[in-house]
Amino acid sequence: VAYYRGTTGSKGSMNREHVWPNSRGGGSVEGDPHMTRPTFNSDNSSRGNSFYVEGMNHSQNGWDPYADGMSEYYRGDAARIIMYCAVQEKGSLKLVDKTNDSTGNRSMGKLSDLIKWNYEYPINKFEKFRNEVLSGQRSVNGQTYRFNRNPFIDDRNLACRIWGDTNEETRRLCAIYSKTTAPTRIELNYDEYTLSQGGTVQLKVSDFAPADAVTSVTWT
Repeated sequence: VAYYRGTTGSKGSMNREHVWPNSRGGGSVEGDPHMTRPTFNSDNSSRGNSFYVEGMNHSQNGWDPYADGMSEYYRGDAARIIMYCAVQEKGSLKLVDKTNDSTGNRSMGKLSDLIKWNYEYPINKFEKFRNEVLSGQRSVNGQTYRFNRNPFIDDRNLACRIWGDTNEETRRLCAIYSKTTAPTRIELNYDEYTLSQGGTVQLKVSDFAPADAVTSVTWT
């Protein structure tokens, strides 16, 4: 499945995309399957080693998969990969709020756009599944792996807790997107429900307080 498009293709039509480009220090995470992805050769060439910058199409001042005709979803996925790499290689790789930078600085961006994409594009089932498989939480085809988890898939608010105070723009974005207030009251759509064996019911949060509380719920 080709990264940036989500469509299938033959092995010969694809090569390895370094979401954090090798020329910008990505070689330090070369062996990390969170970072390297299969991509169509032409898409890989179009991106080059550009920073991720919203609205830019194959330019030294940034690149955006959606602006280049690819799937909008990969904005968020790529942002969470870049953030993971910066944390995994802290002190070696860094994020900057620029559209470009010297390759010798081993940096990636654009930080404010990555923060925005992280919040605007929710984590989907495939991201969660892949995170579980790579970390060994879930086995596939009898194989269990032992890689890291990507913590930004587990908690998107980490982005603002780490980089939210970088500059005026990151502070503005995090004030809009990041909510860390815990709810003091949660009401569900059922007070009680009787299930027959094998039956299912969908539980939803119907009301909560305070108004600015985090509303995502993990069911156990």
